[in-house]
Amino acid sequence: MKNTIEILREGVYTSIQDLRRTGFKKYGVPKSGPMDEYSHILTNWLLDKKIISELLEITYYGPKIKINFDTKIALYGSKCEVKLNNNKIETGKTISIKSGDVLDIKKCINANRVYLGFSANMKLKKTFNSKSTYDKIQIGGLNGKKLLKNDIIEFDQLKNCKSKKIPSSFMRFNNQNMIIRVIKGIHFDRVNNYDNEDEIKFKISPNSDRMGLRLVDYKIKLNDYSETSLCNTDINKLIEEKQKVRLEVENFIEYISNFKNLDLDEQINQYTGKMESAKNLTWNYSELYNLLELL
Repeated sequence: MKNTIEILREGVYTSIQDLRRTGFKKYGVPKSGPMDEYSHILTNWLLDKKIISELLEITYYGPKIKINFDTKIALYGSKCEVKLNNNKIETGKTISIKSGDVLDIKKCINANRVYLGFSANMKLKKTFNSKSTYDKIQIGGLNGKKLLKNDIIEFDQLKNCKSKKIPSSFMRFNNQNMIIRVIKGIHFDRVNNYDNEDEIKFKISPNSDRMGLRLVDYKIKLNDYSETSLCNTDINKLIEEKQKVRLEVENFIEYISNFKNLDLDEQINQYTGKMESAKNLTWNYSELYNLLELL
């Protein structure tokens, strides 16, 4: 079939995800979308597509796919063994595909997920303004489920895009410890076995999903609820902590705006070091994409 891909082997769990489903939580509908937004956005950048565009999110062990039209693809996320017509190919760059090519994506090595994008758009119906799969209620994606053997996805016509490669300074090294930001909520005073946040260790439960992570192996003990303990919570401190995070993001956005006015040599000197510190921020992904466009 013209402008289609066919799933020859389904892998462990491959689903269609995008960043479009926002504003529906008040109706009880989660946004779904990619678990690793950073890798999702960089994959779309390689294909000159909007950062919200749909991709295949591949978990643990990937599918084998026959591509029935000329197109361009990109893979980014976890390191993994990937072959095109039995020849190893590199991730993190744009790759040209000919009709009839077979892509074989195997085990994720240093993380859990890798993202596969196509320069063409998937012809899928949107649910709650999104093509994201949410299999618990079977909406989005292809029939609301993960991709299975013999599934076929149709695409619109090929979108022309130039070949790109992700700069080394934007590469994420998943063997490094990542920072998880924690902001104390208004009920924090109810925790009675909290001593030092550096000594608290959780394990992530296998029952986690994209709705949230279930943490185990550290039992939180609570004081009895009382209006007095809630009133004693220092609301001003909570607001101050949130403002610090916001200020960091705003400073980085201001840096990007100034960055555009620098000459090329100064840009090259500055952006590498800045990106290293910026990896720990709460990303404004649109600004990340704009910075990539300068390279």
